[in-house]
Amino acid sequence: MYRALLQTIALITLIAGRAPAEAGPLLDPSWGTGGVRTLATLGGYVEGIGSCPHANGSISLIGYRATTATLVIVRLTASGQFDTAFSGDGVAELPIGQAFDISRSAVSCSGVGNSVPEDDRAMVVGVAPGAYDLTVAALLDLHAGSFDSQFYLGGPGLYDLGGVLFPPQNQVRPYPITRVQGVFPGPAGGWLVAGQFDGHASGVPAGFIARLTAGGAVDAITQPIVAGFTSRNLSTARVGADGDIRVLGDGTYEGGYTWGLLRLDPASLQPIALSDHGVADIFPLAFYKGRQIGGGLMVAAALQFDASPFGASPWLMVVRGDEVSEVALPAAPMADGVPLGPSGLPGSAAATGAAGNRAVFAMGLRSLDQAIAGYYVAMVQLGDGAGTPDVVDTRFARDGAGSFRYRVSPTSCAPTATPPQRFANLSSWGDRTLLVGSVAPDCAPTGDGWMLSARLLTDGETLHRDGFE
Repeated sequence: MYRALLQTIALITLIAGRAPAEAGPLLDPSWGTGGVRTLATLGGYVEGIGSCPHANGSISLIGYRATTATLVIVRLTASGQFDTAFSGDGVAELPIGQAFDISRSAVSCSGVGNSVPEDDRAMVVGVAPGAYDLTVAALLDLHAGSFDSQFYLGGPGLYDLGGVLFPPQNQVRPYPITRVQGVFPGPAGGWLVAGQFDGHASGVPAGFIARLTAGGAVDAITQPIVAGFTSRNLSTARVGADGDIRVLGDGTYEGGYTWGLLRLDPASLQPIALSDHGVADIFPLAFYKGRQIGGGLMVAAALQFDASPFGASPWLMVVRGDEVSEVALPAAPMADGVPLGPSGLPGSAAATGAAGNRAVFAMGLRSLDQAIAGYYVAMVQLGDGAGTPDVVDTRFARDGAGSFRYRVSPTSCAPTATPPQRFANLSSWGDRTLLVGSVAPDCAPTGDGWMLSARLLTDGETLHRDGFE
């Protein structure tokens, strides 16, 4: 209720104070067509999962091909063309041998912040659905186009995380559904995997965090419960300067739904303290993908379910050390004259850092008659954690937020056709941010589709558009 009240006050202030500014630049026109690049030449449907930038300006898109159960790495140059210096034609495919639910997956890049291409890696973690779900983890060598030979015997690892934390009872799995929300660098060169176990007969999900060693073994796993906060879903984690782990997620507290920032022991992952928490509410809060962005900062995407027209509102959570700030984001502007709102589907929102001490939030959109119908982006100017607050950067797009949709070629079908399009992830480098997803083929609601990337203008100069006051 408190969040809904804040949004109402902000909206009234905006309307009373001034008219909305003209929409500013959102997509980089030098990337693909009008800022959007689809990959229709990969020979079948490859769904986008995420991306990692490289020091030379190129970028690796990571996708999944269901027909062959392979992870696909596509290297593009800074201008969006296939980088044939990688794997001969710019494409490498790696078999993982398992079905892979890309909506319950996460990607973390490492080694990409330096000028040594040989150490560029991407950790990809997702879910192999079945009678009970298994977790798949693969460390990709983005320089060689192969699996990292030092992780899990040089291939993808397969884990029954749900069965480890909640063992079967009379051969029945208490939590058969696993949702991976994030993967992050962990202690001693290892990894932290955060997410949710769901499907319990009681209907109560459990948030979890697991620690993998650098070689791929599961060292620890827990559902943190501390100081009256019970985690239902964990999203974002980092190792603090003191060695303790901070993890952010949503759960229950004082009989209501809210968020909690927990401090965990780095060896056992057992909770030490509830560092910060929100106000309990009657409406559930859902966390999605987030990032470590350096300097002790994390950002995470969240949806607050409420009484708004589409039933949920976007929020950015900013973590500094042991404190969290909440930033209410603008409602999704219409695209092509169509009202749009959050899709709320698994994996359909993410947040990351951007140049100029800013954060970018993006999510998938739905219309009244289409479940996956476009993309939303908002920008926040980060404060200093003291006297300067985190605020929506109204120089970006229209008063801080913009919506866009992939538009088909008028020569191939009706100009009004809008193919289904799904959001996957975000990554930033320099003054640009890349959104990755998937889109169905032109003029067809089903069938083979393409990996989609959209390059967002998130540098300081393009935010100062005509009409800015």
